[in-house]
Formats: sequence, structure tokens, C-alpha cells
Amino acid sequence: MTDSVKIIQDISLLYELSLSVGSSLDPGENCYHFLNTLISRKSLNFGAIWLNRTAADGTTFCDLFYIYPHFREAQASVAFSRYILDELSSKPYLSISSQEPHFEELLHEKKVGKGSYAFFKLGDLGFLKLFASNRPDGFPEIEMAQLKQVVDKLKTSLDGCFAHVKLLEETESRLVAQKALEESENKLRRIIDSSLDAVVSADGEGNIIEWNAQAEKMFGYSRKEALGQEFWSLLVPQRHWAINQSKYQEYLKTTDGTVVNNRFEIKCVRKNGTEFPVELSLTAEKQDKNTLFIGFGRDITEQKNARKAIRESEEKYRDVLENMELGLMEVDLEENILRVNNAFCQMLGYSPEELVGKNAAETFLNETSRKYISQQVEEREKTLSGVYEIQMRRKDGALIWGLISAAPLKNARGQIIGSIGIQYDLTERKKLEHELAEAKLVADRARLAERQFLTHMSHEIRTPINAVIGMTHLLDATQPNPTQKEYLNSLRFSADSLLGIVDNILDLSKIEAGEIEFEQKPFNLGYLLKSLLHAFKFKIEEKDLQFKETVDPSIENLVVGDPTRINQILTNLLGNALKFTEKGLISLSLKLLSKSEGYYLIEFRVCDTGIGIPADKQDTIFEYFKQADVQINRKFGGTGLGLTIVKQLVEMQGGTIRVESQPGTGSDFIFTLRFGDSGIPVADQELLPEMGQWNSQKLTKGLHFLIVEDNLINQTLICKAIQIWEGTFEVANNGLEALKRTMEQRFDVILMDIHMPELDGCETALAIRKDEKNPNKNVPILALTAAAMSDDKRRAFESGMNGFLTKPISPKALQEHILRSIQEIQPIPAPDPGRDIDLADPAQQIDLSYLLDLSNGDIAFVDNIIDAFLTETPVALQNLDILAKQNSWEQAFNVLHKLKPNLAMLGMKDLHEQVCIIETSIKNEPIDADKTALLVETLISKTQAVLPLLKRQNMTV
Repeated sequence: MTDSVKIIQDISLLYELSLSVGSSLDPGENCYHFLNTLISRKSLNFGAIWLNRTAADGTTFCDLFYIYPHFREAQASVAFSRYILDELSSKPYLSISSQEPHFEELLHEKKVGKGSYAFFKLGDLGFLKLFASNRPDGFPEIEMAQLKQVVDKLKTSLDGCFAHVKLLEETESRLVAQKALEESENKLRRIIDSSLDAVVSADGEGNIIEWNAQAEKMFGYSRKEALGQEFWSLLVPQRHWAINQSKYQEYLKTTDGTVVNNRFEIKCVRKNGTEFPVELSLTAEKQDKNTLFIGFGRDITEQKNARKAIRESEEKYRDVLENMELGLMEVDLEENILRVNNAFCQMLGYSPEELVGKNAAETFLNETSRKYISQQVEEREKTLSGVYEIQMRRKDGALIWGLISAAPLKNARGQIIGSIGIQYDLTERKKLEHELAEAKLVADRARLAERQFLTHMSHEIRTPINAVIGMTHLLDATQPNPTQKEYLNSLRFSADSLLGIVDNILDLSKIEAGEIEFEQKPFNLGYLLKSLLHAFKFKIEEKDLQFKETVDPSIENLVVGDPTRINQILTNLLGNALKFTEKGLISLSLKLLSKSEGYYLIEFRVCDTGIGIPADKQDTIFEYFKQADVQINRKFGGTGLGLTIVKQLVEMQGGTIRVESQPGTGSDFIFTLRFGDSGIPVADQELLPEMGQWNSQKLTKGLHFLIVEDNLINQTLICKAIQIWEGTFEVANNGLEALKRTMEQRFDVILMDIHMPELDGCETALAIRKDEKNPNKNVPILALTAAAMSDDKRRAFESGMNGFLTKPISPKALQEHILRSIQEIQPIPAPDPGRDIDLADPAQQIDLSYLLDLSNGDIAFVDNIIDAFLTETPVALQNLDILAKQNSWEQAFNVLHKLKPNLAMLGMKDLHEQVCIIETSIKNEPIDADKTALLVETLISKTQAVLPLLKRQNMTV
């Protein structure tokens, strides 16, 4: 670039900067235009203008006034003792680069790297500061001299701007003072005009000199009309002129009288001639030889009308009290009667003269009622109202019941002087309540008798059913021929049907008695459905029906509700569908209708292609013992109770149920229920091995049982099951015999019937639990009973039993309850996070019982699971090792969480427990990284040692 071109550019810049200076009287805008032009044309990074300021204590500072471009400044003010201010005190401008030693001492509005600052003194105002990163050696002298010319113009412009700002402030201050003066002059006028009273001023001659807005409204004269008029002749009726004039003149002569400095009522007249009462207060003030009168008047027409209305209301109130059917009595603080009405006198058989002045408590209250009334009087003295019932004695000695509503009685000053009570004769109602109570007692006795009957009948019916079903199981295990098999199936079907009828009747009894309780616990709806369909699988296949199951994938979490009752509802509906469908399809679908905060609303739909229901019968099928057609009962059987129970259970949980059906095409039963959202994803459920057949056999093997049962067939069935489990047993025929045997030796489990002669099961269990010397005090006791009422279950648990099973009893269910009760009393110790596990013998880590039980002994299925484990586990262990060495514990936790259920499925209990310990260690804050890494290293080593053994196991399984 030639010197001539550079000179032209500099001249152009100076000209443009000159134009940008002084374009506004606002200091900020001036700074903006100047810095914007300068920075863009000179390729600078930013610029700042700092102005001088003197603090209240006389200290002088420089404050950051404006910066461009805008960003957050690191420092807002600096003392004059700083290096740059000291330098500018003797120089017009200054340039410093980052290579110089003083660079770090400069004010830095923001963090900067290499570059240079240029400083220009703005006279007494302060200084201008520029920064450029493209001038590492500082600003050239010729450039600084050129910029100084424009900076001087900026200084002059800013002087003018600040002078203008000061002028604006002074002008505004004068305007504020003038406005305050005007406001002060009008203040009195506003106060007078806003007054609720008419304010009228008059001079010594009685001529009006002030008239406010309320006076205009009250009298009808405008201010212009009223000013100068004589006060009395304008506002007072003519008939009162003479007396008011005389009082007025009397005050002027004596400065004493009844008119001034008093509040009194006078008649006034409006412009339209109507008269009205006014409460007037008149004051007078002497001013030299003149007197100023100021009157404050208030229209009291409404007050006088209100007082009149109150008087009329009181008279009406007295008439009402005297003629109303409710009794009324007023007493003082000593309970002396002040007033009674006719109804009260008629209620108690007295005349008013006989009661007024008498002590109420002594006149018609007995000792018990007196004490109660005394407490109520204390409540009245605390200004409390109350409603209560009390017995009173009539004049003829008869006792009556009264409902009393009492409240404090106060005088005009608000002081409590007694109480007032309204009485209502409750005698007839009390008689009716007594009759109703007697009727309820009879009904309760009948209901108790009904429940006792149901309990007894349940026990009596279930006992032989238990024998029938149990014997069919035992006979079925003897490999009967086809004909015998057919007879056994028929026998079992009949017994199951009879048992279903008993269960339905008992369920209805519980529902009517309000004894149904609903659990609230998380469960997997999809798993519940699969378990339910598995139970119906045989019957569906037997009828050669198709089945379709649909679960809405939007139900992502475990739901909170009662899985037992849901299972009962669906079992009834699916049983109905299966009963009335000969061919075609049965389907069960779940649909998520809505999801709100913490809740799911789910629709269940059970559909079939069965016989259908006529439209005129669809409302009756949910009633007791009702079916759509009597022919249906003859052909398909049933009591008509199943749908009744379903409807009751759905509605008791806040849901609704309906049916959509056409004869010949099938039926859809639809019900909706609201469940809680547990927030626990279904996919995150930890897969833990449940008690399978192999584990159950091992755990129950060798247990010693006491069987307390008075029915020989039931004894035979239970003993046979224990023999199959390879356990030992002793039998007691009643409770007394059981107590004797429990004192002689210790058993592992006691199976206790409830209803027995001599001593029932609950009494026997309670005696065992209370006897500290009984060796079976803490042994699990399970109730096995044909009684299925809730009272029996409650009594069983209150007596200390650990479980409750209703006959007929499935051997598998009995086995599971036995193992669960043992686990509850002798739980497996929880893993200790601080303890490592001895995994010295890897071969002991493998137990395929869970997989074999799950697959019903399917070896191919077990092989596939092992193959998948052998493929995935080495990769997981390698990733876990890397993450542990990197201390990436959150990612390591995720790997462990996926590995844990796989170890559990393959029966690697100790390795599974080791994973739990590591997870606990990771969750602890702060994490002990060295200890956790050592635990991970041990887990990897032991798991790798198991893998070859698992391969061999896979070959021989």
C-alpha cells in the first residue's frame, strides 16, 4: 500500500469519525457511534470509555461508562493510583503492548491474549481505551496522533452531552417542585371533596364560602349556586329559620351556646323541596374580627330507617319466638331463667310465670344433666356455641329428651351475660331409635347365624370334597385303565364344580358383609395373563378352540393393585367364555386407555364366538342366580353367581363392566380398572429362580411334620404327600393330643386343622405360642381347614399361625407354603457388603434346577441357554475389567446389572451374591475404588473358572 493511499484512508477515517461524534445529545449513543465506527474501520477488538467519579468520602475513581462490543466486564472501577491513570496524568495518550512489563497491571475488561492497548486522555472526564490483537508491538505514533484529533472532538461532544443531561435534571427538578406545590394547594380540596360528609363553610354573616362535592350530592345545589347564599335560609326548612337564627346570633355575641362544638340532629331541605334528617357538627374559628363557621353534615335517613327496621324486626322476632314450635329459654350466668316462650312451657308443662326467675338446673334437671349443663355453661362463657342432647324432667315428673342448640347471650357492649338455647323434643325420635336399635340387633344376630351356618356348611362340604379330590389324585397316580381314567375325570370335574359353587357362595357372603379387602402391590399384568392362560390351556385344546392374547405395549411398568382379585375376575370371565363356546375363537386383550401422573386406566376385553346373549337379557345376567335362559342352565350348568361376583369385584375397585353381545355371534365382556403406576419397568425385573420341583424336593426332604387332623381321609392324603417328599410325620387327632406331642419333641412344621373336637386349631396354636417351655414355640404352624370365612383366617393369624390354606389342598401349594413359612422364620442371611465370598470350588456354583423346572425338563432348551451364556459372558467380563480399571463405575454397574440375572438362572448363587456386593459398593458414597476393583477382579477370575465346567455340564446335561 502506497503512502498516498494510506493517507487518504486515514483522512477518510478521521472524517467519518468526526461525523459520528456529536450526532446525539445522549452520552451513550455518542459513545456507541464513535466506538462502532472506530473499531470497524481500524480493525480493533473492542473499546471502552472510563469516566471520573468522586465518592461520598472524597475518594476519586474511574468508572467504566461504556464498552463496545458489549460483554461482561471483569472490573467496573479503578483508583487513580493505578499505573495507567498515573501515566495519563502527564501524557495526552499512551500505547502499551502485551510484551511490556506493565501490561498485566492494566484494567482488563475481559480476558485478552497478545495485543496492544491505546489510551487517550479525555481531559477532566476520564480516558478512552482501545484494544487490538493485530498490533503486537503497540499502536504507531502517527496513528495515535491522528486518533488524538478525533478523541478531542469526542471529549468536547461528551462535555456538551453531560451539560445537557445536567440541564435536563435541573429542569425536571423544578417541574417536580412546581407539581408538588400544585398538589399541596389541591390537597385540601381533594380531601374535602372525598369526604363522606357534606362540608360547608360560612363567614360571620352566615354566607356560604365553601361547598364540597358531597354537599352538592346531598342538597342538590352546585358549588356555584351555593356560594354566597345564607346558610340557614338555603338549607333549613322555613319553619325552623327563627330558632336557628337566634341560636346563631347568640353564639356571635357570647361565643357560647348549644349550636357550636356539638353534634345534633336537624331537619334539612334539598333543592327539590324534600326534607331529610341530617346529623350536624358545627365548629367556629375566630379570625381577627371575623368568625369562620365549618359544618360537617351527614344524611342519616338510612340509619334512621335501619333502626326502625331493627325495632320492627325485634318485634317480629318476639312474635316468632312466642309462636314457634321449638322451645326457647334464656338464662343468666347463674342459670336463672330470664325468658321462655310458649313452646318451651308446653314442652315441660309449666306456665311462663312459674319458670321466669327460677333456677333452670334445679327446676327440671337431674344430677347427671346438671353436671353436663354446668360444662356447657362454661363453654358459653368462652363464647362457644354447641348442640347437645339432654334429659329433662316435666312438671308432672315424666322424663323427656331434648335436643338443645345453645349460644352465648351478649349485651349491647358485647359482654356475655348468659346463654340462649333452643330446645327440640326428641322423645319420640329416641323411641324410634331404640326400636331401630332393637331391629338392628335382631338383624345382626340373623346375619351372625347366617355366617355361622355358612362357616359350618363350608367346613362340612369341603371336608368330603377334599377327600374326593385327594383320592382322585392318588388313584390317578396308580395308572388306571382308560375306563377308570374317564370315571376319575368325571368324579374330579363334579368335585371341582361343587367346590366352585361353595366358593362363589362364600365370596358373595364376604362381599355383602364388607369383608373383601384389596391388596395394593406391584405385579406384572402380562405374567399374570400368561399364568392364567396356562391354567386354561388344556380345556382350550380339548375343545379345539383358537385363542388370542393381546397386551398393550404402552403398559411399560409393573402395575399396583390386587393380582388375586384380577385373576379371580378373569378366571370367571374366561370360564364363562369357554363354557358357552363350542367352536371358533376366545380372546383376551388389555388396552391402555389413559396414563396420568402415577396411574394407568386399563380396559380388559374378554371375547368369544359362543351362543351370545339376547339384548333383553343383558341387564339381568349380573344379578344373583340369573342366567339368560333356563335352557342354558340345563345344557351348560352353572349357578349364575360368577358374573355377579365379577361385577361386585370390579365396582368395589372403582371400575365399570358391561357386555356387548348378539345371539349366535358371541359376547364381549369389557371392564375398566385404574391401577397405580409403580414406576418399575417390566423389563427391569430381576429374574431370580423360584422354588422349582427339584429345589422343593431337596428342601422338604427329611422334614419332620406333626399332622393335627381329626378326619381320617384328610390324614391319609397329607401323609401320602409327605411320604412322596421323603419326610417323616406323626398324627394327632385333636388339639389336646397335639399339645401333648409338642411338649414331648420338636417338629419342623405343624399342619393344623382349625375345627376339631376337644380343642380347636386356633386355641391349640395360641397355647403353643404362649408356652415358653414348649420346644415348638417358634416352629411354623400352617392352618389347613375346610372353613373359608374371613373370620377363620383372622383367628388363625391372631393365634400365631404362619399360613392359611383352604381345603381341598394341592400338594404343590402345600409344599410352597411350607417352604415359605420356613424361610420367613429362618431367613437366609442378607449379603454383607464388607465380606468377600469364598468361591474356591467353582463346581459348586452350577445348579440347573431352575432351568429344568422352567422348561419341564427340556434338555435342548437348557443347552440353548448355556450356549448363549457362554457366548455373552466372556465379552461382558472383558468390558467389566476395562471399566473397572478406568474407574467408570456407572458403566460397570450397568454391565453387572445385566450379568446378575444370568448367573441366577444358572444357579450360580455365590457369584450372584458377589455381584450384589459389588453393586452395593458402587452405590456407596464415596466409592472405595481400590476395594471395589479388587471385588471385580475376584468376580472375573471366579466366573472364568466356572465357564469350562459349564461347557462340560452342557455336554452331559
